[in-house]
Amino acid sequence: MKKVIACLIVAIVVIASVSCFTACFGGATVNPNAYSFVTLDINPSVELITLGDNVVDVKAGNYDACVLLDGEDFSSMTLEEATSKIVALAEEMGYLNDTNNQVKISVISDDAQAIEILKNKAKSGAQKGSKKAEPVMETRLQDELTLKKLKEVNADKFASLTEEKVRLIESVMEYDSSMTYEIGVTMTVKELSVALKSALSENKDIFTQELRIEYSSRYTAKKQEIEREIATVYGEEYLADWEKYTALENIYNSIVNAIEKSGLTDDDIATVVELLQITDVSLIEKGGVVKPEYVLNYIDKHISKKGSSISQSAIDSAVKILDEYDIAKHVLTQDEIEAIIEALDEDAEFTLLSQVAENLTQRKNSLDNMKNVIELTEEKIAQIRQLEESFASIKEEVLSQMQDTIEAVRAEITAEKKERGSID
Repeated sequence: MKKVIACLIVAIVVIASVSCFTACFGGATVNPNAYSFVTLDINPSVELITLGDNVVDVKAGNYDACVLLDGEDFSSMTLEEATSKIVALAEEMGYLNDTNNQVKISVISDDAQAIEILKNKAKSGAQKGSKKAEPVMETRLQDELTLKKLKEVNADKFASLTEEKVRLIESVMEYDSSMTYEIGVTMTVKELSVALKSALSENKDIFTQELRIEYSSRYTAKKQEIEREIATVYGEEYLADWEKYTALENIYNSIVNAIEKSGLTDDDIATVVELLQITDVSLIEKGGVVKPEYVLNYIDKHISKKGSSISQSAIDSAVKILDEYDIAKHVLTQDEIEAIIEALDEDAEFTLLSQVAENLTQRKNSLDNMKNVIELTEEKIAQIRQLEESFASIKEEVLSQMQDTIEAVRAEITAEKKERGSID
């Protein structure tokens, strides 16, 4: 009897050990209904949406990722297979090498068990893709800084927000101008992932940030034409307020675009280069401009490894300089203030761009309140409904106008991929 009991104990221990091994080393299965958002940063930066263990969509996180992913098909792949292919392509195209071999992996899901399983699968895939790859479970510095700023503004509202979710929300923001951190923090990972997947499907031709910016600009201009017609139906008072709101919104967007294009000053570049011991400025420069995100990418790529000779205080000092380029802290120039006054045709006591943003919100709320109290005839209601229906045709119209630009960018990306040796 003792022998039987002993055998049973041994069997139970073996089964438990096998189960533990399976769960810990990638054999475990993911809930097939669990949506997850997985990121791989080498550079390039690639974002994947998974359903269970299967990849259902892939998004390029930057231009280099557009080059990497050009012409590739990840449909019907598991996360491990997709990760292996991405890392193999990164090595083949020279992005991943002996000196740049870190693959940062992050995973977010509503299913806590799925997170750990998918991390292991992504790690395994990276190691299969390249023997040089060193997978680490880390998020980007820029996501950490964004989260910190949000919690400084409202600790309670963003208490549950994580760096991984910040990145997912921002990915949705790239396509949906109505998405905000405040809205995103209340949504589940599944809801955000489904929204992103839908956006990727609807905007497959808008595959780079530059194209998204141009599309957004053209779309907004066309949309405002229709909105003006609608405002006219609501009457002269509403139209006058709408025109001021729109004029201010356009000035605000132009200032934001100018800030994002300008980059760091020469003095700040010199200081950052010295602090981070950067030997080649081209490592933080694109198109002759050094932007804060380029420096953050450099830190993530070259400095956040173990054994770095760069001190944390030096990194903190560099980040402090970058923080001054935060749009929310932008001090309006005299030219910008004069442009705002001219657009509004009234005195404007703004000193910070953030004050302009707040004023825009107030004006938008005021317009919405005016709509609620304006009495419309059946004829005018029908007229507005007809105009609103015409919004649906804007996207196709803009994409048609941009077709030459889209093809030129696609050809540029394909040519760069060929040059990197991925295509014969």
